[in-house]
Amino acid sequence: MELAQVFQRAKAFEQSARLFESYIKQVSEKEQEIYCDLNLVASGPILKEYNDAETLSEKKRVFRTFWSRLDPAPVTEANERLLEHYRRIAYAREFFGTQRFPWDARGEAYIRYGAPDHVSNSGNIQLERTKKLVDVKERLIQKAGPAVDRLLRARADAVASSMVGMRGQLQRSGQQSPGARGERQQVTSGTILGWPVYPVDGIWEYWIYADVGDGIEVVFEQRVNQGAWDYADIPLGRGRIARIWQGMHPEIVLKGVAAFTPMTYRPDFATGALDFYLASSAFRGQEGLTTLEIYYGIPTAQLHFAAGQDGVQIAQLDRGIVVYNQAGDPIYRTSQEMVLGAQGEANQSPGAYMPEMDRLFLTPGNYRISIQVLDRRSRKSQVYHINRVVPEYDIDDELKISDVELAATINVTDKSRFQKGDIEVIPIASKAYLPTQPVFIYFEIYNLKRNAFGQTKYRVSYVVRSRDQKTIGARILGGVGKLLGEKSEQGVVSIEYEQVGTETQEPGYIELDMSRSEPGEKIVEIAIVDETTGQTATATATFVTQ
Repeated sequence: MELAQVFQRAKAFEQSARLFESYIKQVSEKEQEIYCDLNLVASGPILKEYNDAETLSEKKRVFRTFWSRLDPAPVTEANERLLEHYRRIAYAREFFGTQRFPWDARGEAYIRYGAPDHVSNSGNIQLERTKKLVDVKERLIQKAGPAVDRLLRARADAVASSMVGMRGQLQRSGQQSPGARGERQQVTSGTILGWPVYPVDGIWEYWIYADVGDGIEVVFEQRVNQGAWDYADIPLGRGRIARIWQGMHPEIVLKGVAAFTPMTYRPDFATGALDFYLASSAFRGQEGLTTLEIYYGIPTAQLHFAAGQDGVQIAQLDRGIVVYNQAGDPIYRTSQEMVLGAQGEANQSPGAYMPEMDRLFLTPGNYRISIQVLDRRSRKSQVYHINRVVPEYDIDDELKISDVELAATINVTDKSRFQKGDIEVIPIASKAYLPTQPVFIYFEIYNLKRNAFGQTKYRVSYVVRSRDQKTIGARILGGVGKLLGEKSEQGVVSIEYEQVGTETQEPGYIELDMSRSEPGEKIVEIAIVDETTGQTATATATFVTQ
């Protein structure tokens, strides 16, 4: 267990996961159930499913499903969020479980929200020293209203007697220390720094979580010296003051905020954000599957380059994908290395980016997909979660059009990781084009019908318009088929092609010069008409010209 936590702190997550799992397998079944208990972290149907499970193996199955949905880093096989849960359980067992199994009242708060932002206790008064913490105390005082005045008067002598020690802490924290004659006035008119807002006597301790809800204070007391810690007593009575404290009772507050925020987690596997562009398009696959392409655009200005072999500047990244089905179960996972090399100085100017693509082969349906890119050297990372409907194209009697892919270039080639048939389509995940940059639009047409002569014949029309009704000035640089016409009126450009072929599946693309258009978001509408059957299919896409 100790070694698992050492590896976790060192961000060696796979080793940490193996050690945690090995430890948990060796403990008793009663102890194992503590580590897989979901009652402090889950809610809704999955919590009911867990509590309805009759055996430990069934509970573990629900447990694995729950945590798999919360894996924050698809690049690694380990689930960093689950490792943090294991660590919190182990901590609660060791430090809060000596007097009560599995832990005393402090264990629930710790497992849900981790280490508090501030701790103070009757044996070691610690003043709140940041604005965020003081703001929590001020809000709680305002909430307590008239009840806090009585509490402050009752505590005045006790607090004033400790002002000598507090004055030193105030000076070290850069706050102004009141004179002896102002001590009582400070106690009765402002926040009691280092003391709980909630009334408690004897041996006490309070925790502040500044980012849970609006900021909460959880107050514990030790009724028997060296005994278990419980929530502070709830004041009895039916008067106004008693009702205020009853509504602010720490256990009630904690359970109330847990209904909306069962747990919190601050990822520690990355040093900062690595922003990148992300897009996706779906195309027909083989044997009833759909090919989902994931496009990346990673700005090189954010990457950490270092000298590699022969003086080449190298940036090394990892990208990872996890696909979850509609039930929330992971059905696919991949992790790959990305290497960007540059002779001399790497181009890290604004607008320079590294394109990349992954292809997934999925059955049609609804999915949630987690995608991560991690810079190995800087440890900057970003994770995106997208919900994606994967359409079905393998319907023989229905004309279909794929998603529209926006591309940086389209070239005829026979070898490229961006290959589609005999052409290379390099995606532009940002969907944003510079003023002099051509706009490439790619799509595929499925289930065309042949006529009596074995030929297919269809028309493709493009309509390009500005979302803000700005001027559109589009000029055709290239396309597939015979150009039938082009017209521009009232800020809308219409283009029509006709194509004759023999295949029931055909690619389509067009290259446009948008340099004469005003900057802003553009919408392109594509309509296909099969002249053999009269069937139609449509698709739309949006892009931005700068």
